[in-house]
Amino acid sequence: MCASNVYSLGLGTIPLFLPLRQVYRALAPTMTTDAVRQLLHSLERILTSASSDTLVYALEATLTLQQMVASLTPTQLMLFPQLLWAAVALLRTPFAHMHAEALRLFTSLVASLPPHHPAAQHLLLAARPLNQGEGEGRGAASPSQPLYLLLLRGLTCDVSATAALRALLQV
Repeated sequence: MCASNVYSLGLGTIPLFLPLRQVYRALAPTMTTDAVRQLLHSLERILTSASSDTLVYALEATLTLQQMVASLTPTQLMLFPQLLWAAVALLRTPFAHMHAEALRLFTSLVASLPPHHPAAQHLLLAARPLNQGEGEGRGAASPSQPLYLLLLRGLTCDVSATAALRALLQV
């Protein structure tokens, strides 16, 4: 991976973030575990600031994730189960536009992953987040809100209503 791709995956300086992310998407590089990890880490850093000023950067990172997901076959996508859990986590955002993009990402992941394939089920369950205070052996899922409520929440806003309908139909 070239240096500009590595730099565009991180937050870098704010004025350079958007153009570098757009260049990264235009290059459409092969998706690697390191690239996914760096992109998810930069998305986490952006969203922890929890301000509407950084929303555009989170949207750019989510669009990059969507393009990465679209470029993979279902078999390749099974190698990145953390993407599904990241999409579920993104559904908790209070921002309508971010929620709509999270719904689109979630829908594309659910449509691409073979849900009845035993290997996919095992990988997804093994990669699910744990509750705070849960041990490694217990493996309880961490969502505080049921998934269907996160999907239904999208119906309450014009920005995300269409994406929410598609997500609900896919599930």
